Amino acid sequence: MSIDAMSAATAVRELASQDLFSKGVVVDAVLRPASTGEVVATIRDCAERGVAVLPRGGGMSYTRGYLAGHGPAVALDLGALAAIENVNEADLSVVVQAGCTWQALHERLATLGFRTPFWGTLSGRCATVGGTISQNGAFWGTAAHGVSADSVLGLEVVTGTGEVVRTGALAREAAPVFFRHYGPDLTGLFTGDCGAFGVKTRIALRLERRPACARELSFNLGGYRELLAAIAAIQQAGVATSVFGFDPLLVNLRARRESLSQDFRAMLGVIRGARSMAAGLRSAASMAVAGRGFLDDAAFTLHAIVEAQSEAAADAAAAAVRALAAGEAAREIEPTIPKVMRAAPFPALNGILGPNGERWVPVHCVVPHSRAVLAMEAILDVILAHEADMVKHGITTGTLYSTAGGGSALIEPMFLWPDVLEALHRETVEPKVLARARPAPDAPAARDVVASLRAGIIERTGALGAAHLQIGRSYPYAQHLTPATRALAVQLRHALDPRGIMNPGVLGL
Repeated sequence: MSIDAMSAATAVRELASQDLFSKGVVVDAVLRPASTGEVVATIRDCAERGVAVLPRGGGMSYTRGYLAGHGPAVALDLGALAAIENVNEADLSVVVQAGCTWQALHERLATLGFRTPFWGTLSGRCATVGGTISQNGAFWGTAAHGVSADSVLGLEVVTGTGEVVRTGALAREAAPVFFRHYGPDLTGLFTGDCGAFGVKTRIALRLERRPACARELSFNLGGYRELLAAIAAIQQAGVATSVFGFDPLLVNLRARRESLSQDFRAMLGVIRGARSMAAGLRSAASMAVAGRGFLDDAAFTLHAIVEAQSEAAADAAAAAVRALAAGEAAREIEPTIPKVMRAAPFPALNGILGPNGERWVPVHCVVPHSRAVLAMEAILDVILAHEADMVKHGITTGTLYSTAGGGSALIEPMFLWPDVLEALHRETVEPKVLARARPAPDAPAARDVVASLRAGIIERTGALGAAHLQIGRSYPYAQHLTPATRALAVQLRHALDPRGIMNPGVLGL
């Protein structure tokens, strides 16, 4: 595939050169390979010409994960590599091409009674498996099974020299795909690399049988300390597959964003997803009775989803969650939010705007449970230091609390502010939602304040030893490594990409 033959219209190139917060240099072309062979040919062509290659999945980055700092550069759109190639029920594995979305994979596996242990991000309607494995992601299944990288069995990667490298369960020709750790694990080198070490074209993932039974639970808590303590206790006990929480602002933003028609569709989803029609109707009835009244005294809310293969096991896990939440003086409320989210795990991505069409961007940190309160206090210090500028520019904030598996808490402050919408917002958000958005002028001063808030939070939580997902060009990975480790990472990058064409600048390498 020749670069010259793949020149794209200006609007297409501009769309591929922005993420949800930033713009990069407009790429010279958008390339859409349809096979691993075409990826190989493209990278070899780019290496000969000295053209940077910027792999792009679903385009939901907000960390400059695929943006060019300078030209010449091409965006590599993997959307045409979207096949689900092999579902092996006996050996509990599935092989997918990198451009397959989490929604497409989840829906296909559901027809067979299976799913992957980590089964997607909230943006999984657009987010691709390859993009998520490159950036690393968390949410569905994370409390029990860890982040996206923890479900990977092996990878096929095209390096910056155009060589095809296969790792883990894909490393041996004509061998069954079932086991990652045969000798040194090279797979981990390419997870969370943001494309610095190559372009992922195929991913092998573990499978598990879909749980037959589920319970959703929600609670009000007094503050972030109690919420973080409850998340830690539930995650450490291993009794929930997903656990997350919101502060009052995010609870109310969600309520303002949704419409009555969406409430009705949500109830239909709950009914369809229930273990029986009777159970679904009971859930829908309880939601209807609660209405939006459970939000009237919205506090910090905790939500947990427990799943099991039997009713007795699901009931026992739910009882354990209730006991652990009670230890933090939680008050149980109608679990409307987790019921709706589980019934429709990959909603339309209207949440990238506020209820009045405000711009949205998060920042996050992953910290050990023992430092979660300290991290939140540091975040609040940064916000308070910018309070006057936030009021001036109409910037509001709320926080999502969850886990990245293991002994970790994931804290994700989000910022909303009036600002002009870019092409990526208009491409992603549903037209009916865009129609309700209040027009706003370009607000570079507000964006500068948001950038300062994000930088301050990254710096303050970094001093506590925070880790990050979706590193891109926003989080300081390389500078946090020991000198010897950083030198090794640089050497590996040079070995795999001697001309430095693969997504230059990510990871700080």
